Amino acid sequence: MPTTNQMTFLRDHQDGPGCLEYSWVPQGLRHHILLKDGQREGSEKDTIPDDIKPSHVQVYALKFNLVFGLDNWQFPDGQPPHGAHVVRATIEVKNNQPLTAVGTAYYSDGTTAPPSHYPLDADPRRECPQKL
Repeated sequence: MPTTNQMTFLRDHQDGPGCLEYSWVPQGLRHHILLKDGQREGSEKDTIPDDIKPSHVQVYALKFNLVFGLDNWQFPDGQPPHGAHVVRATIEVKNNQPLTAVGTAYYSDGTTAPPSHYPLDADPRRECPQKL
């Protein structure tokens, strides 16, 4: 029976839209969370086949306020596959200098990977799908 993984995308400031394009590694099926102007967070539950045991999260694109973003980030950073698989993850855009995305993976055995940090830049090379 397939399992359900959950991704949560949140941000400190809610000015303008935001979007996240990601997949569970090794599945590679792309998912999207779109945040409207003024929306702090959004979540998506994704069905994962039993034979797929996610080890990491792949972020293809993240846009914040249509200006800042990142592309091609995988977390947990520098971590070999954990003994248990990833069942939940959060990505939070922190309004510090520089703007930073913080990704945290949660495993099926109840443990949590150390948070991974990735700075956002003002010239992201990839656009999220604009469905807002």
